[in-house]
Amino acid sequence: VGAASSTDLVALWSAYGMIRAGILDAAVVGGSEELLLPATFMEFSALRALAGASNSGRPQTCRPFDAHRDGMVLGEGGAIVVIERESSAKRRGAEIHAFLEGMGASNNDRGMVESVAENQQIAIGNAFLDAGWEADSVDLIECHATATIQGDVEEVKALKAVISRGTGITLSSYKSQIGHTLGASGLMS
Repeated sequence: VGAASSTDLVALWSAYGMIRAGILDAAVVGGSEELLLPATFMEFSALRALAGASNSGRPQTCRPFDAHRDGMVLGEGGAIVVIERESSAKRRGAEIHAFLEGMGASNNDRGMVESVAENQQIAIGNAFLDAGWEADSVDLIECHATATIQGDVEEVKALKAVISRGTGITLSSYKSQIGHTLGASGLMS
């Protein structure tokens, strides 16, 4: 599966659907990215998505949602999880670390790297609907938050469309600490 930053989440979505449909009892799901090479940095620099690409003179740090953000810092990484039916995990005595309550997905016609608030809103809304939760019932949202001007703006627009103002929800993003791990970024969140 190749779906840019959501590659591992597309794999998770597929496994989640197969488990819910009774096709699988369990699945190993993961995501990673090729090694970061000079060409990778050149590609993201050409997109003006890297911190420091604006030649602002500021240090190259990732500052999601900051008024002076100017891009992401790339990081290498991978993530793998095992998902399975709760009954299967209990039967084999597995330690359960989390429950996947719901998922949502969407796509747009602008390519894999363009953020579009309307499509993100569909995915966020569908995830809450699938989980059976009210959008205002969560305390923390781990955001994609690339720290790009356009990406963060579109993500906040989508969140504001789904979640009421003044609910006290905290927004967070690990990318400011370890960098954007591209195809592993969804599961690392």
